[in-house]
Amino acid sequence: MEDLSKQGVVLSRHALKEALEDIISMRELESNLDNALVMDSGLGKEKAVCKIKDRYVTAIFVRFRNGIKIITCWGSSLWETQAYENALKKM
Repeated sequence: MEDLSKQGVVLSRHALKEALEDIISMRELESNLDNALVMDSGLGKEKAVCKIKDRYVTAIFVRFRNGIKIITCWGSSLWETQAYENALKKM
């Protein structure tokens, strides 16, 4: 688990569009990045899974010197949700 909320968060247009389609509040996503499970997604991108109220959201992001840029996001799959729950149990 990693706290991404302390970093500056920038959203791409694609991330905003996907969030609107999946009815994800970007403000809630940004504020819940403090308990994100971060996994390497390859090609310099990382994947974070975080819980927002009663659902899970997956975000693909890139790190910069002064923050992160969320490229896209979606409602998490069952596998991503289980990985998040297992990581919580290990803490």
